[in-house]
Amino acid sequence: MKALGKIGLCFSLVASSLLAAPGDDPPVYLWPTDASKHLTSAFCEYRARRYHAGIDIKTWGKVGYNVFAVRPGYVWRISVSPFGYGKALYLKLDTGEIAVYAHLSAFSKKIAAIVEKEQKRLGRYRVNLFLKPGVLPVTQGEVVGYTGQTGIGAPHLHFEIRTARNEPINPLSKGYRLPDRVSPIVRKISLSPLDAESEVEHDFRPLILAPSWVRAGTYRIDRPVQIWGNVGLAISCYDKGSNSANGFGVYSLKLFVDDVLRFSYRYDRLSFLENPMVELERDYRLSRRHFGRFQKLYKDRFNARNIYQPDRTWAGVMRSASLDAQPTIRSRDGREGPRAQEAFQFGSLFPGPHDFRIEVADYFGNVSEVTGTVYVGGAFDIQPLVTENENGQLVLQNVLTYDLKDVQQVDAFYLSRARWRQVEVQPLLVEPRFLEEKGGEAESDEPVESTAGFLLRSPPAGARIFKFVARDQFNARSYPSFYVRMKDVENPVQPQLEVHYDFYDDYLRLEMTSKTLLLDVPKVVLYPDRPDFQIVEMHRLALKKYVGRVPLSQLSGDEHLLKIAMRNLNGEEFVDFALFRRTRVPAHQDARVFAPDGNLWLKFWPGSLYRPLYCAITIDSTESPPRQVRVVSNIYKVEPRDVLLRQGALVNLVYP
Repeated sequence: MKALGKIGLCFSLVASSLLAAPGDDPPVYLWPTDASKHLTSAFCEYRARRYHAGIDIKTWGKVGYNVFAVRPGYVWRISVSPFGYGKALYLKLDTGEIAVYAHLSAFSKKIAAIVEKEQKRLGRYRVNLFLKPGVLPVTQGEVVGYTGQTGIGAPHLHFEIRTARNEPINPLSKGYRLPDRVSPIVRKISLSPLDAESEVEHDFRPLILAPSWVRAGTYRIDRPVQIWGNVGLAISCYDKGSNSANGFGVYSLKLFVDDVLRFSYRYDRLSFLENPMVELERDYRLSRRHFGRFQKLYKDRFNARNIYQPDRTWAGVMRSASLDAQPTIRSRDGREGPRAQEAFQFGSLFPGPHDFRIEVADYFGNVSEVTGTVYVGGAFDIQPLVTENENGQLVLQNVLTYDLKDVQQVDAFYLSRARWRQVEVQPLLVEPRFLEEKGGEAESDEPVESTAGFLLRSPPAGARIFKFVARDQFNARSYPSFYVRMKDVENPVQPQLEVHYDFYDDYLRLEMTSKTLLLDVPKVVLYPDRPDFQIVEMHRLALKKYVGRVPLSQLSGDEHLLKIAMRNLNGEEFVDFALFRRTRVPAHQDARVFAPDGNLWLKFWPGSLYRPLYCAITIDSTESPPRQVRVVSNIYKVEPRDVLLRQGALVNLVYP
């Protein structure tokens, strides 16, 4: 950088400073207003389809506070619009950077005179004027405008610092000190299965948890969460300054697993070309489903920003080590096998407990942390063999599993007044039989006896419905299984099921709710629009609730039929059918999806989508428009509503 000995500059007495020569102190930047030193929005905060490119400074609901030139320079651009930034001023600083002031109520007199002259020349209010360096020089501390609320929003000052290449950087990096001793506030965290082979707490949808507050800056997830496959963490949080009620975005996020930093990012810079990435950095689906705004603690496969460490696709994802590696991960004497070392090297987590910690920080070093534990292990189905002895006591003779699991523990519960109460389980046999005693010859599709001989002690005489949950050698829990004392049950009736369809990026989550007790899990077959069929594996989540998943790659055509076979408690079988419509839209091709009457259709082009979309348009006969509205067409419902599009789609409507 050149010294300024031969350049005559007029410096303000408010805070004068020379350009720093090599080895000198860094240049001093004035705070841009005398309104306050409180923020209402932070750098890179979320806005719809874009990042917030600067900071917002509180003006107490008023207009007219002074706005200062933060460094010497000149007026480079003046913009006046009834929308967006409203009255905005762009200063080219002596450092080569650009300072932006937006939503002003007025400019200084010399700037306003040029604006008014240009407005008269154009004959309109809107102005976008670029000036040469010598036209309007400014000194550091000079009043260049006044805070306002023009454009969009309540009264405040929007302030940016951009590089010479017009790329925003965090204004707080310019040495500003603000009154802030408050640690960020954490609202919730989410754990989301990221593909068709993943699960969280036995289910295939996101789990949202509110952490317990321990003390200022410290939060805890009170219970461990069981996961399997590829699971992504996200957090809902915000920051506050001292003596201010306004909440705003945080500066940095870090994810540690087993005290190893797995993922991190912070907001120091921004390119306007990266604005669409804000929806990929946040969890778009959770937002659309009204769960709140969550920031991902992993890198989405389509996120092109390079602020993340490590900067690779799906960095930060909790990946389970392959089940095929499970026998070699840890031997029975506790030693790690080669697969455990390989799993750690590639960021995978072997079965068992793993502690995680999320650190959320503001720019001034105030940190909050959330701690919790995940148990890596896939849920598995069990079949308890229950009998009654001569004393009328229930005996759990054995637990069968189709997953070659080494069952270490069985918990039993009975239903009382809509609540499950635990029953003491007393082992009758103390030596369990392991798979290796069978010589390893059992097929994976045959039940394997894992443990046997438990007495259910002291359940109430009137208890008629029991629940069993097993745990394997890694403390992973099974799906619950239920036993009903048949002699106490009323005459079974024909089962009735409600089917709910929940679409995710590459799989369909099926949820079935029964109005009556069923003898076992319904058997479901999917008939896509083609000759073959697919068996849908269903699991019991609760007494009358079942879930399963269908990879979307198995869907073809537009109509898809489910055949559901179920049995009541007497063993009588009933069959029902359910039909749903979804049309596959390829990610990189032209495509159209039509409503049943042909009067509405969506047109997609190669840049419309990030990934294939499974779309449906239905005529909504339940929607009642306001009386004063004259409806000239059908009312249509387009699904899904929670999938992020890259460029969007064209809606075509024909009406009389």
